[in-house]
Amino acid sequence: MQAARALPAWQCLSAFKADIHLLDTMNSYLLSLAGGVLIGIFYALLRVRSPAPPGIALVGLLGMVLGERAISALTPYLG
Repeated sequence: MQAARALPAWQCLSAFKADIHLLDTMNSYLLSLAGGVLIGIFYALLRVRSPAPPGIALVGLLGMVLGERAISALTPYLG
């Protein structure tokens, strides 16, 4: 059995930075989810209807995400 090889310092730092970026991204999503749940609870307690029908709002958000991804994917080909 061979001993595990140590990674060079720059590779360890690069992997660490990638992990930190992933954690930052996950924290953003978790904060967004928590904020949405909190607002949903607040709306329910006050018996306020959501300003937009949930189905239409979700389709609109999906369209925004798909449009953003399409532009990002096509940018290298457009110049």
